[in-house]
Amino acid sequence: MSRKFFAAMMVILLGALLIPLGSTQETGDELHPLRLYLHQGGSMDTISPEKAVPSVTSLSEGDSVDFTLTYPLAYPMTMRGYELSGGQYGVRLILEATGGIVESSATLLAHLYKVEGSSEVLLANGTFSGSQISQPVKEMPFSDPLEELHLDGGTTLLLRLTAERVQSPYRITLTYDSLTTQGRLEFLGDNLRRENLDLQVVDGEGEPLTELEPNLPAELRRVTFRITMGDSFGVYDLSTLNITAVDSGGTEQLTQRFSDFPSSGEGSYTYNYTWNYPAGIPSGDMTIIVEVKDRSGYELERNFTLPVAPCGVYLSADATTSSGSPGESVEYTFEVLNTGAENCTIALSVDSMSGGWSASVSPTSITLDGGESAAATLTVNIPVTASEGERATTTVRGVAPGGKERSLTFSTDVTSTGGFLFTVAGDKERTLQAGEYTTFELTVTNTGSTTDTFYVYTDTPPPLGWNVTLEGGSGEFAGHVVGRSATISPGRSVTFLFTVEVGLEFESPLYSPTLKCYPASQGEGSAKSITLTVRVSSGGGEILSIDPNERVQTVEVISTTGGALHYSEAVFIFDVVNTGETTWVVDLDATVPEGWDLSLRSSVTVAAGGSERVSMGVTPSSDTVANEETGYMITLTAMVEGENLEDALQLWVKVVEFHKVELKAEENFLTGEEGELLKVNITLTNSGNTEEDVTLQVTLPQNTKLNVTLSRHTLLLSPGESAVVEMRAEVEGSIKEETTETVRLTAYYGGDRSGSVDLTFTFEPAKGPSPSGAVVWIVLIAVVVAVGLFIFWRPPKGGGKAGGEREGGGEEPEGRETLAGVHM
Repeated sequence: MSRKFFAAMMVILLGALLIPLGSTQETGDELHPLRLYLHQGGSMDTISPEKAVPSVTSLSEGDSVDFTLTYPLAYPMTMRGYELSGGQYGVRLILEATGGIVESSATLLAHLYKVEGSSEVLLANGTFSGSQISQPVKEMPFSDPLEELHLDGGTTLLLRLTAERVQSPYRITLTYDSLTTQGRLEFLGDNLRRENLDLQVVDGEGEPLTELEPNLPAELRRVTFRITMGDSFGVYDLSTLNITAVDSGGTEQLTQRFSDFPSSGEGSYTYNYTWNYPAGIPSGDMTIIVEVKDRSGYELERNFTLPVAPCGVYLSADATTSSGSPGESVEYTFEVLNTGAENCTIALSVDSMSGGWSASVSPTSITLDGGESAAATLTVNIPVTASEGERATTTVRGVAPGGKERSLTFSTDVTSTGGFLFTVAGDKERTLQAGEYTTFELTVTNTGSTTDTFYVYTDTPPPLGWNVTLEGGSGEFAGHVVGRSATISPGRSVTFLFTVEVGLEFESPLYSPTLKCYPASQGEGSAKSITLTVRVSSGGGEILSIDPNERVQTVEVISTTGGALHYSEAVFIFDVVNTGETTWVVDLDATVPEGWDLSLRSSVTVAAGGSERVSMGVTPSSDTVANEETGYMITLTAMVEGENLEDALQLWVKVVEFHKVELKAEENFLTGEEGELLKVNITLTNSGNTEEDVTLQVTLPQNTKLNVTLSRHTLLLSPGESAVVEMRAEVEGSIKEETTETVRLTAYYGGDRSGSVDLTFTFEPAKGPSPSGAVVWIVLIAVVVAVGLFIFWRPPKGGGKAGGEREGGGEEPEGRETLAGVHM
């Protein structure tokens, strides 16, 4: 874990250590090794040499060289010495010095001064003789027997090196400004100080920011960090700057590193960094960690805190200017945004107007979660006495908890007094239950001086599951979702009825149509508009709540047993909400159609301000008839024990159609003889849940000799109803042998559905008379023929006249019978 992240977490966990913006955790100066490097040209500074080739200065007897801090110390600072040998304190001179053969008499004098005006005040000095000259570390005790010296701001430091008692031709040679040698003066100092590091956070307008609004619009989520920094020598030593922002949950929202500082300069330096911060930062304190390092590697860190606003408000609108005629009302729609991190209630108000103008805002308060927005409406009423060209302004104000306020100003112009008025009666915002409708009365008044034709229409299509109609006027205005027209005389009015209906199932719970009206004489560019809003209630009141799209459930037949239907279960998920200040015990109940099964908890306990999610199961009875249009209504009720509070919620169950018609013959195999008419009864039963219109059809084998008829070919069956159809079958013509044929009776119903039953008919040839009977008939016929021949061929008496006539008319002899009348 990085040191800066650890520091941030410690700040968050130990909130008592957090300090206001602009202050620091550190309570005192921290002294650390400070090096003043010797550079070619006689300068000192805290930046180490960058040259690979050493600079060499040779000192003869009496020669000296000065090294000066070329810019004044910007701030007062403390110079604390190292503890030297002998218990003294002072600075150390790190310098490679040689003199060929350094004699014991050779001396190098080192003096450190502070320059104030034209005077030089000695701070530390050292005298190095003989072999001491060659030693790399040379100690220079303070001139005063103190551990530390204090330098005022604006001080210049001067290091003077002087050679004495140097025998010619020997000289003291000093090597510095080298990567290997790095001649320098060392002491303990406080060049990086807490006074040199400060942070100011400003908004986009450059105004100081006291808290961060985490859910402003993206273009406004911008802050600038103004970091003022510098060391005691100015900004010459600054190396790197780190900025880290950690939210209250420990998440790093920002990590940036910078090193583009000026290479010289006195005093302090301000670095500006603009941060477009992300949305949704949690509430609490944002910790901003600023770290600065100098070129020697020393680091100074300060922690600042910036509160994240729990609540805030921002108002915006697509249009803040509009116009209207005297006596009209002009509406503006604007958005209210909670720019804070927590749920808040924002109060809305409108400034009063003069000159007969008035305005109102709806709603007057909105409760929003952090980052959530909602629409509100401003209505400006133009007085009838207003003059053309007059303009009025009104200001809407939104106030969040804590007095945080933002405003938005609207301008309304008065147009020509001649023309028309387009108004709506009653509320423009209405709430419906699923399956309900509402009608808006729209009135068009001709305020002009001539008769004109006015068009009223909307081009806002309703969501799926919604329906709209427009009535009134004298004709249809085609080309729009709905449209009508009316011819209106001056001073007259016509009312149009705009009806909005929502079904039981719908795609969106909101419909906001814009109705427009314009006169034919002025064209569509003069149209005035009215925006309406219709919402579907979320269901219930203060206790019960359900998603509008979940208020209708659909069930279907999942199995059948012995003709009984078994349905799937409809499950409703709803919330029981406690809006009170104490724990509630809420009793639940529901009314369902007779015979239906209900699965529901009898009561639920809900803590104050909380909610409890509950499920309810409903299963239709086996005799339930299909209903996919309106469904069956279920009423869910809730009552709070010990409180005079109750609520109700209407739900619907749609039952999907299930089609099934069964056919059963009283017998499937029938036998008869040629010439016999066979009859059989077939029972048709509607085993589904919807009325069926049944058509019957008989299918016969090819080249059949059967003639089959039905007692009826169509019938209407209600769910569970049965009917009997008689089938009749006989053989056409004669058959010589037994004939068996199968006939199929098919019932068509429910669109393309069908059911059938097969019946098999067997017919035998007709039976003839027995052999003995035939003989009797043959004998009988023969006798009759013989008698006939005898009578016909008998010879006549007395002359033999044919025909059996008797001469003389004599009578027949007594005892002979006449077979007259017998003909063969």
